[in-house]
Amino acid sequence: MSDEKNIVAVSAEEPASGGCFGRFCGRQVWSRWSCGKGDVSGFFQLFFDNVATTLTLTFLLGPFGLNLLQSDEIYDGFLPGLGISMVFGNLYYAWMACRLSATEQRNDVTANPYGINTPGAFAYLFGVLAPVGWSLVCPEGMDPDSAECVTWKSKETLAIGVSANFIQAIIAAALGVVAPWIQRVCPVASLTSALGGIGITFLGIGQFVYAYDEPIVGLVPAFLMVIIYFSGLRTGYVPEALVIAGAGTILGWADGVANAGLVEQATSVVGWHTPQFLLVSIFSNVSKLAPYFGT
Repeated sequence: MSDEKNIVAVSAEEPASGGCFGRFCGRQVWSRWSCGKGDVSGFFQLFFDNVATTLTLTFLLGPFGLNLLQSDEIYDGFLPGLGISMVFGNLYYAWMACRLSATEQRNDVTANPYGINTPGAFAYLFGVLAPVGWSLVCPEGMDPDSAECVTWKSKETLAIGVSANFIQAIIAAALGVVAPWIQRVCPVASLTSALGGIGITFLGIGQFVYAYDEPIVGLVPAFLMVIIYFSGLRTGYVPEALVIAGAGTILGWADGVANAGLVEQATSVVGWHTPQFLLVSIFSNVSKLAPYFGT
């Protein structure tokens, strides 16, 4: 479609040519990409959705949540890996949309937005990472209460998580063969119930708790969101999500909920964090994941 809710729209041109390269990666494929107001609005909606999920997962993984990972593993392992996958995932989806448009000569193709699988992330966190991380026992001779032991558990949990993610990808790719059949047989409601339940529980109710904790800052954007998205109210050239976030930001600074000290504290970890490559861990921790394959 080419309406205001598209993430990536495409325009009609001549079929891609130039041999194999032209059909898959040539200029006639990528030149079909175009961007409109709806794309910008969709970008901000997807951005804030992924930011909310990322912050929630970062909190739960850290010492104030489930206490599974230390700061080094979060900012040098989890988040850089997530960022790399976001970039390549969205580029791949955009390429597939442009290629489909070029192949079928259609101008109504929209790329599927790539982001964090929210139901899978929470199921993975509570069903695999948390049980494995809490069950780890430090090597003999290491004080269980020492910082060395805590660091060892954090690194080991991250390594096991990488291995589990790799196995999950293999399972998902294998089950993808029967995905079209499942889509035809199962009602849409049965396929989206998990997404809706986890979204309401972790991303909906939890955020409303914070909203009522600071009602001036939290409830105004919440009701503004309901009005904009459910009444058909137009915001002109400004994306709807940006209007809602902007209103909350202005109220937060005006009410003192946000201040320079908190910004400085939040940005203390901002910087270049070299990703950790744990290729060996992918295969060395498979045996520890056997009880959780069903998850």
